[in-house]
Amino acid sequence: MNKGNIKYILIILAIIVAGFLFFNQNNNNTGTGTGGTGTGQPTTPSTDYGYTVYNDPYLGISFEMPGTYKVATDKEGYIYVGRNIDSQGALIPYIIIGRYDKYTSEVQFLNDFTTYMKKQYSDLKVTIDLLSGTIGNKTVYGLAYNYTSSGHLVVDNRYAILVNGKVYMVGSKEENTNSTEINNVVTHILSTLTERGS
Repeated sequence: MNKGNIKYILIILAIIVAGFLFFNQNNNNTGTGTGGTGTGQPTTPSTDYGYTVYNDPYLGISFEMPGTYKVATDKEGYIYVGRNIDSQGALIPYIIIGRYDKYTSEVQFLNDFTTYMKKQYSDLKVTIDLLSGTIGNKTVYGLAYNYTSSGHLVVDNRYAILVNGKVYMVGSKEENTNSTEINNVVTHILSTLTERGS
């Protein structure tokens, strides 16, 4: 691994840790938010830092998200989280969450996902190679891509965690940038994602 890759890994880990600390110590908002379109149910208020707990009936998971964000789900069971969600779906920037039942390895999932993405986008660049870190009590694996979609540069980060032996992916899509806000929300979702009843 060359010095450039180590630098990027350290930057991403610093962003993840800083985001987690920021939202767990400094954010004192108390928003309550509601669920968005799709099959999701309304969120319920949390007393911590303006986050709400979202309970998804399709995947059977719950996680915390900012009270100002909304949720949509699609027919394949993917959950979209973002500020701008309407009847047409999620608008960039947004976070996507999915479960991949055929995988029991986060690394294998991300390797296969990269192969899939290379087929979808001819100009795909892996901007941060596979890395791992710990958020809360979870080991998280992640990588980052850049590619062009509809004439716009997309910054696409993907993370994989194992929950009760199942691989969950939490990803973010943004245009031209990798914002602190979205990174912080992704970090909080990863740290709070659980299967209901477990």
